[in-house]
Amino acid sequence: MTVSKSLKLFSICMLFAAMSGCGDLFGAGGVSLEGTGNGKPTVPGMGNAGEDKTDKVADSDYKLNLSLGASAVDSCNLVIRELQFINTASDTAVFQNSVIPVNFDKDGIVPVTVQLTLENANASAVEIEYPHCDVPLMLQNVAADVQYFPARECSAMKTELLASDEIRSFRLNYSLDTAMQGNWSVHSKLKMSVPGQPAEQCEPLLLPISLTLK
Repeated sequence: MTVSKSLKLFSICMLFAAMSGCGDLFGAGGVSLEGTGNGKPTVPGMGNAGEDKTDKVADSDYKLNLSLGASAVDSCNLVIRELQFINTASDTAVFQNSVIPVNFDKDGIVPVTVQLTLENANASAVEIEYPHCDVPLMLQNVAADVQYFPARECSAMKTELLASDEIRSFRLNYSLDTAMQGNWSVHSKLKMSVPGQPAEQCEPLLLPISLTLK
């Protein structure tokens, strides 16, 4: 690791020390790889949005609050992970907790965009493995204990190398069609390791979201 990289990681760590105790290293940035998602029901039991019909609010005149959590950042295997919402109007990250008045649109949905960024702070390449079918993200309704995204589990895995200092971003456009309270998280099957070295078990990285009636 170069001197400039060490100074960068130390500075970011100091910035977030009050929140994290500086147990991890922090940072973010990069180009987006777009993914898509929808909140429509699928086969019963698969856990996509809209599964719980009791929470459905179909009238577009209903006033809703969309609550988005502040950016979540940590480091695992010296890969800096950042999970955040994106304001698509300005194409900027939502860094602070935000409550936004919204309505269902003409299609009965509230669109949200979430992004996962991985930055390799190792001096060597890191191998990343994740489900090939989707971006490596998950959405869980914590109130109903239902998984909304991905709608189906993917058995096919994709393996890539993340070079030293390389930044990789995954962006997902998702549609909520029901009131809910949940968390976005890094997919549990995303694995990161330096070839030839034992892999560290990453802690969960959560990004809260809720859609509620005013």
